[in-house]
Amino acid sequence: MPDYVFEAGMKQVKARLETIQVANGYQNTVESVQRQAWEGQDLVVSRAIYIKEGAEEVVEQVASGVNVLLRCKRRVNLAIFARPAENDTLKPDEIMNSLAGDVVKAMLTPPRTFGGYFEFVTLVERLPLDAEEAKTHLAEGIGIDVHYRYRADDPTLQA
Repeated sequence: MPDYVFEAGMKQVKARLETIQVANGYQNTVESVQRQAWEGQDLVVSRAIYIKEGAEEVVEQVASGVNVLLRCKRRVNLAIFARPAENDTLKPDEIMNSLAGDVVKAMLTPPRTFGGYFEFVTLVERLPLDAEEAKTHLAEGIGIDVHYRYRADDPTLQA
């Protein structure tokens, strides 16, 4: 059975984030990209991204013949985690800025339609997730809005 439009696009997002590798022209190599899992998240690697989807906002409903086309927006939060690696020479802020820059580059480099499932994506915010003393990892969040459309009677179709 085909995926709903949003789910198909999210699989493309995960695949794109998995390309963040030094060998592909990025400054970092992300070891793990994870979506929500029943068993919880594994954040023991030195560089990881956890994808968390927000609520769907219907921006517009358009009647097209007997069908209703929904244009939607949904916040996708990308939680970036970094643990110091043995060979890290950068300061924590430098590591997070570099890693966040790689994530933004991956998400906003064309094509930003992610397999044609999204109309476009926009960067909304970057925010620190914690500020603890003597912490063993760094964390930052990046909020991305994804814009997409689907038919109300068949969410696997865009028009």
